[in-house]
Amino acid sequence: MCNRQVPWLELLPTVLLGLRTCVKEDLGASCAEMLYGTIIRVPGEFFINIEMPADPEVFVEKFREHMRGLRPTPTAHHNKARTLVLKDLYNSTHVYLRNDAVKPPLEPPFDGPYKIIKKLDDRRFVIDVNGVEKTTSIERLKPAYTKKDDSVPDDEEPMIQSHQWGSFIDPSKKTYGKKVSFPSSTSSALTRSLGGEWMWLFASFLQLSRSAAAAEAAAL
Repeated sequence: MCNRQVPWLELLPTVLLGLRTCVKEDLGASCAEMLYGTIIRVPGEFFINIEMPADPEVFVEKFREHMRGLRPTPTAHHNKARTLVLKDLYNSTHVYLRNDAVKPPLEPPFDGPYKIIKKLDDRRFVIDVNGVEKTTSIERLKPAYTKKDDSVPDDEEPMIQSHQWGSFIDPSKKTYGKKVSFPSSTSSALTRSLGGEWMWLFASFLQLSRSAAAAEAAAL
């Protein structure tokens, strides 16, 4: 420190560092520890040489333990669309397969029906597509409702009672409303008993009644 060949300004930071880090005997701590409340690492202690194990197996084992402890954070897929799965799909023997290829207009989106060979799990089925086993997801499948075998032998014909509804309808008699008809005897008696003016009024009334009945029938 007392070397005159070294400038004093270059040695002053080192002297101050020594004064601040030296432990006072009466306090049992240095000035820096009392100021910051913790042990401060001096510049010479920043890089500490730690002896690594020479055995590569020890390093590999520690590396494996560290990698086993790593767990990715599961991400939430809020925009994932739910697939509609029909309940009859798991009980059906045949299914329709959706064809995702581009089709011309008026073409059905599903092909089939195809027979289910086996079910791998709740999401994958193995179906027979024209003699070839194909594994597909239930997102492309739709249950096929096949007709049950209700065949009847030739010697036993089913007794089916058919109602010929057309025989009960007379096409010449079609009524669409109420038809009002007056007996001819009543109108004749009234005509004879009434005078000319009253007879004209009554005839007009009959004509209006028939016109109203015809209009009502036409509206219905």
